[in-house]
Amino acid sequence: MVYHYGVNESSNGFLVSRPFGRQEVTGPPPRSNGTMAGIIRRGRLRCGVGVSSSVPAVEKQQELADGLVGLQGMDVEFCKAVASGLLGSSETLEVVKVANDTKGFSLLQDGQIDILAGAPWNIETEVRELTTGVGFSFSQPYFYITTVVDIVGSNMLSNRCLATRQSDHEWATVVKWIVEAIIFAEENGITKETSNKMPAVSLYGIELSRIFRDAVNDVGDYADIWNRTVPETIPRQGRNLLFDGANPSPLIPIIPGLLEY
Repeated sequence: MVYHYGVNESSNGFLVSRPFGRQEVTGPPPRSNGTMAGIIRRGRLRCGVGVSSSVPAVEKQQELADGLVGLQGMDVEFCKAVASGLLGSSETLEVVKVANDTKGFSLLQDGQIDILAGAPWNIETEVRELTTGVGFSFSQPYFYITTVVDIVGSNMLSNRCLATRQSDHEWATVVKWIVEAIIFAEENGITKETSNKMPAVSLYGIELSRIFRDAVNDVGDYADIWNRTVPETIPRQGRNLLFDGANPSPLIPIIPGLLEY
């Protein structure tokens, strides 16, 4: 008997980490003229985050200790993971507030920010984003909007990713794999307290071999981030679940941004 399941059904869990491969290989340090080396010299990671969102679960505002209104939510948490992985502490994160995705992509292309968090990944933004005329690189989505019809009156799929410039593949891979690491941690039951169980990978040089361990040590695994940022009134379900092969659930998702049938 042959069973047919829609590969893009909203009930399928889409979160899954990719294999880390040979972890014993040692690579060269970051390119001296690359984004990653520039961030290390600066000692700060500049992350663009939208000041408003149609999805409250992703970007909640909360009063910080210094009296400023800061952005709290999944976008910031994943930026913290990158800052901690690369620089050893989320205190090195500089959040740059952007009014919308259009402004964020412009700042990213101009080099005024290193990452745009909460960026939508679709064919347009990867190939030729309209305001900048260039495409961008994206991590895998860390948040899927499964009720878009209730939010924007459309059945268009939507997601949130970390975006980087396509001109720096080295930096794009670092950001992509840190997002993968946070999901890998949940898949394997690794928490802040057991972050040393994360793979030690020296492909970006010996000095960055703890990049995944330091990221998880600061923000925890995906479930930790979800529980800190998403209100209890919004259940974790559908695409925002880990892919576990249940139902069975095929892992052949379409490129984000196409219409759901």
